[in-house]
Amino acid sequence: MKNLVVNFFVVFGFILFSNIACGQVTFSPFTNFPILGTLANHLTTGDFNNDGKKDVAVATSSYTTDSGLNTNYKVMVYLQDKNNSLILSDSYTYGHATDGVGAIGAGDVNNDGLCDIVIAVEAEIGIFYQNVNGKFNSPVYTYCGAIPDALKIGDINDDGINDIIITLRRQSNIAAFYGDSMGKLAYPVWYFSGASLYGDIEIARLGDDNFNSVIKMYGQGGLYSKGRLSFTVYHFNKDRSLNTETNLDLISNSVNNMPVSIVMGNVTSDKRNELIYSVNGMINVWGASPEISFDLQTPYNSGALAAGDLNSDGIDEIVMISNNFVQVIVNKVIYKFSTNSPDINSPDGIAITDVNSDGKLDIVSCNGNTGLTIMLNTTIITGTNQINDTELNVFPNPCKNIVNINNTNGKDILTIYDSTSRVIKKIKTDYDKTVVSMEGFYPGIYFVNISGKTFKVVKN
Repeated sequence: MKNLVVNFFVVFGFILFSNIACGQVTFSPFTNFPILGTLANHLTTGDFNNDGKKDVAVATSSYTTDSGLNTNYKVMVYLQDKNNSLILSDSYTYGHATDGVGAIGAGDVNNDGLCDIVIAVEAEIGIFYQNVNGKFNSPVYTYCGAIPDALKIGDINDDGINDIIITLRRQSNIAAFYGDSMGKLAYPVWYFSGASLYGDIEIARLGDDNFNSVIKMYGQGGLYSKGRLSFTVYHFNKDRSLNTETNLDLISNSVNNMPVSIVMGNVTSDKRNELIYSVNGMINVWGASPEISFDLQTPYNSGALAAGDLNSDGIDEIVMISNNFVQVIVNKVIYKFSTNSPDINSPDGIAITDVNSDGKLDIVSCNGNTGLTIMLNTTIITGTNQINDTELNVFPNPCKNIVNINNTNGKDILTIYDSTSRVIKKIKTDYDKTVVSMEGFYPGIYFVNISGKTFKVVKN
């Protein structure tokens, strides 16, 4: 397919001490939560006290107190309080590491409905299991074979149970920790992949697939050196065997600097997930038709990426932080906003989530020099922002035991997730109207995904 390069003017759209405007998206000026120490480069988000709200956890590789350096490294947990403001609630030690956390993720990994925190340290993963009191137990460690570069949590073999997948530095393998219905994680299963100095990994539905894929980015060069970039897509069977392994045909596979991260999102109007990565001063979107590149018009190295629907128009925006700017692509136009964070060079150094429970996605990031930074989304959602179609209509919402979805086509797969991203239910839609039973579900917030759209449903 012929490549298409799209160039746009960069607009500097920030105003100090007032709301920051970005076309159809606005943000309040950034708020900083300083974290004493030298390295706080990894964060994750989830419901960390089982109250239905999104929280943030930051992993530090050193932590300084008033009495001096503390080498008992921490995972700092920030919770939304009763006023929906983010506050530092607890910190948890992972004291045996010498190099600190290499990656962090969150999700229900023991099938109890609670969101756990997983860290990668040295040649192990450590799991902080959330308990019924909304706190975390001391980490449980499992050997994974080599130093992990990145980890993700999700259902990789379509059995409705979360698993953990990691990349291994300088190794020709990825490692999978499979969950089961009894809440146990199996010892890792290794699958061959291209050897790389540095890599990232994602779990998502790619294109028209009705099942999750594992997408690995790997390169034959260093993070700051020339090399060759490749992506491989893996599909796994329910028996944990490898189904297919496919190499992607990239927009460009010869790179001056290795990209920091990959991310999945629907950045076009085709209602399908695309693969997004930044390299050589460009943000590339693989899977769009035609394929798209955005010129960042910056001499600086590409930073970590995130994607999410910031203005409720049904299309994901792309966010990257680099050289003290947040760059946001809205409707194929790139805008820049001032922030206090320099380059975010960890794949999990940025996230998009709702940290004040107003129904809009905010930008969170962390950096060793500045700590945790929040940019609250202040976009006014109007009829011009919202999806203007009659294809899908979800009601009643909130619901008691039944939710109805009108205008379904009888072909799509409907998936319900809980607040920890655990798959709760999958059904094939009916023609015209699909009736979904939520009887037996715990009260709380659920997410219904169908036809590339996700709807938040509240179960009373």
